[in-house]
Amino acid sequence: MQEQTLTNKITAHWRSFLVKLEWTKRRHPMLLVGIVILVFMALLAIFAPLLWTIDPTAVDPRNRLNAPGSQWWFGTDFIGRDVWSRTIYGTRVSLAVGFAVGAMSAVTAAFFGLIAGYFNTVDLVVMRIMDAIMSIPHILLAIALVSMVGGSVPIVIFAIWFVTFPRAVRVVRSSVLSLREEVYVEAARAIGAKTPRILWYHVFPGTIAPLMVTGTLIIAGAILTEAILSFLGAGIDPETPAWGSMMADGRRTISMAIWVVGIPGGFLTLTVLGINMIGDNLRDILDPKLSRSGS
Repeated sequence: MQEQTLTNKITAHWRSFLVKLEWTKRRHPMLLVGIVILVFMALLAIFAPLLWTIDPTAVDPRNRLNAPGSQWWFGTDFIGRDVWSRTIYGTRVSLAVGFAVGAMSAVTAAFFGLIAGYFNTVDLVVMRIMDAIMSIPHILLAIALVSMVGGSVPIVIFAIWFVTFPRAVRVVRSSVLSLREEVYVEAARAIGAKTPRILWYHVFPGTIAPLMVTGTLIIAGAILTEAILSFLGAGIDPETPAWGSMMADGRRTISMAIWVVGIPGGFLTLTVLGINMIGDNLRDILDPKLSRSGS
């Protein structure tokens, strides 16, 4: 009897999932396209050693600038490194930086945005600090931070997070400013609920939707920023395969070997495009006004 009940529950959940999937396919097909792209890139990053790759730092001057073919699928660069292997391993760096920055920004934005939006005194201090950080061009600030302490992956993640999270804080704060005046929040105050409980159970849930959308944009922006830093030589160690440094290396031979620039550039474009598709469609789904206007 219990097994039958469990089977019925699983069947019901599966049918519900299929119904939601069909609705998403009809209303937001680009969301599924973005998810497929992101999952594909994630699988490349996870299974990179199993995808017929070799050491991405291995140099073979005898096979420099070989065109894409059966032996070298994506060709080789100006010192004979395999572009296929470097591109696939570069996926790991880009996704790691993007999702790490996105997660860190979401956590810090939720914390500072909640207290800044709920407490006027804290808001005066926190937002002036955020404004000061945002007043400096974020690429220049990131370059300065990386230059001071080195170009390892954790340092690049920290530098990009530091110049990115103030924008997410502003998004959360703006949501909190409107949520704190809602009737249910006023009722919670009236019955003597403590401030941490009000913030966690009554205010924070209302910030999740805009934070999710902002998080996807931050992930895409972080991947682009990492590529820019690597392209400028101010990012991760040049020996570490990264799409930005690959394109920078390919500048000198672009007239003879366009694949050295075009292939990592294409992967970068496709990844950012997929994440932006997810973010745009999440905004349409999670914003009630947009959902009603599209119905």
